Amino acid sequence: MRILFLAILVILFASCGQNGEQVAVARNKMIKDAYPLIKNYYQDLYSKGARIEETNTDSTIGITYINIPQTKDDYDGYLIDITIPRKTGINLYESNPTLYGDLDQDKTDEMVMTVHTEGGGGGGNTASQDIFVFKKVDDKLQLLCTTPDVTLSNCDDGMFRAKKIENGFITGLSSCYKDDDPRCCPSVIYPSVVSLSGNALKLIKNYR
Repeated sequence: MRILFLAILVILFASCGQNGEQVAVARNKMIKDAYPLIKNYYQDLYSKGARIEETNTDSTIGITYINIPQTKDDYDGYLIDITIPRKTGINLYESNPTLYGDLDQDKTDEMVMTVHTEGGGGGGNTASQDIFVFKKVDDKLQLLCTTPDVTLSNCDDGMFRAKKIENGFITGLSSCYKDDDPRCCPSVIYPSVVSLSGNALKLIKNYR
């Protein structure tokens, strides 16, 4: 009886290990499949009159759009820097940039990817994050929506940093600036909860 019990335990542990491996492989594929969709999104916005430089590290892909001068007096500098996560478990400017969870209650996980940008498209001194939601449909990854983080912060000039998915909601921290706050340091920080409603992300609760 004891031998049979031990054999069952071995089978169960082996099965759990295989399932975990399959989930990891599927999630890594989702990340890779998301890259061209994210790149196309920014290409449509910023490629006109610009050249592109791309860099890669173990944890991120960096894309920079640089203005192509038409005359010698034209601006010859970057328009926007884009940082795309390549794996889970990293910190991307205070966000946990790759999250998985069932946001639409259909018993399958969506993938939420946060992309960090600097420059605002005009080379300015501004930083923001875009939150992409992806879903697997018929074994093909689809982009459901892209949401600028400021729209989830519940303030005119603020940010939302996604941290985790809990009970079908994205939870994180919102930060807002007071009139006398320097750009580096918003002083109003509070937890927020975001939901997927149809094909859009919406702030449903904050604890300000």
